[in-house]
Amino acid sequence: MIEFNAFTAKYFGRSKAASLNADRWLRELSHHEVSHTQLFALSELEQKSASEPIVYTDSHGRWWTGRYIGSLTFEGVSIEIHPRFGMEFVANNIPLSNFIPVNIDASFVAGHKFIHYLQALLWLNYLTKAARHALPTVKQVDQHSSLIVRGRVDVRGTIGHRIKGQPQVASLTQSKQVHNSVTTAVVLAFQEIERWFPNTNLMHWLPDSIALRLQKMINVTPRHSDIPKPHDIKRIRLNSVTKAYKPLVALSMDILKSKGISESPDGGNNQSLLLDVAELWEIYVLNVLREASPATLDVSHGTYESEGYLLKSLNSGRQLGKLLPDYLVKQDSEIIGVADAKYKRLGDAPWMSPKRDDLYQMTAYLSKFSSVLNGSLLYPNWNEGEPESDVERDNPWILDSGQNINFISLPLVKSEAVQRVKELGFF
Repeated sequence: MIEFNAFTAKYFGRSKAASLNADRWLRELSHHEVSHTQLFALSELEQKSASEPIVYTDSHGRWWTGRYIGSLTFEGVSIEIHPRFGMEFVANNIPLSNFIPVNIDASFVAGHKFIHYLQALLWLNYLTKAARHALPTVKQVDQHSSLIVRGRVDVRGTIGHRIKGQPQVASLTQSKQVHNSVTTAVVLAFQEIERWFPNTNLMHWLPDSIALRLQKMINVTPRHSDIPKPHDIKRIRLNSVTKAYKPLVALSMDILKSKGISESPDGGNNQSLLLDVAELWEIYVLNVLREASPATLDVSHGTYESEGYLLKSLNSGRQLGKLLPDYLVKQDSEIIGVADAKYKRLGDAPWMSPKRDDLYQMTAYLSKFSSVLNGSLLYPNWNEGEPESDVERDNPWILDSGQNINFISLPLVKSEAVQRVKELGFF
């Protein structure tokens, strides 16, 4: 919840009009649509829902932050939204890439700006993907004139020598050069990130092969290099393998220009960087379910694996309404369970979950996967130590079809969440 008086005093002052200005600003922000370019993508999972408001107000007039954390500038005011779960949860569960889990110590989080933390993680993520196969090399053609052919013969150049009565042979050689504008942008951004977090050896976070390639880029980049001009970067043609460096270079240039960190001088909107904690929760639950499941079962992400549709035309056979549950539990390729992660507060108050649209959603899943006996909605345990709600205590809830829906809150510590899933007999 946003402490409105403290928020007003910090960003709008203590005048009589401050409260009105703060309320107006929050209402404008609540209608601001978050673009995908502003989101720090944690994974390549398909986005299934439209963006949600950054802030919202409940029926009592209290303001809350939604599912996003990060840094943004809106109408000349710069704010940072920190996670309700605390930085430890984010640090322990954010994936550096699809194949590298990283535990981040507290010293890394102590940067001057929270956005530094997000930008650094995103940059390392892009680097890991880009440098997985190759360095960002560009082809360089060198011309030679001698009595010995080096590379391939340059026919036109050789004819020129003959016209002048010269005995030399013109030839061309091609080489791949690591030193270029793309490499310079990457290296300078890395050095900037190191200045943000001087007590952290970022190389230790990377696989040996990635760290080695980054070190090669550092070695060929002269000290005190100037920031590349955008037109210099655009002139470089990367091949099909090194095209993966494009998002890394774009973010590197943003970092070097302090984009998304400083307030907008003209009072407009800066390029903000936000992280969708609901996506982080989705990834966390997937890892918990996989660790808790016995070897005979497979837990997959429904966004990729589901091929089910809710409706099928009786006349044409065309299918409509693709169903994408977060998780499918399979045994011998047969779906035996479905589950969805919900970054919402489970409880007994009317404004808490389970929400009607979530109930309809799970009912639709169970209607399609009619052989499945149990569907589960998995929520974060916002207030650990407090008694569970009546909704959770009265599990399972039975549909007329005989199928069950379970509402489950999971601890924020992974080992405890895994243990709870096992105790509940989820599988």
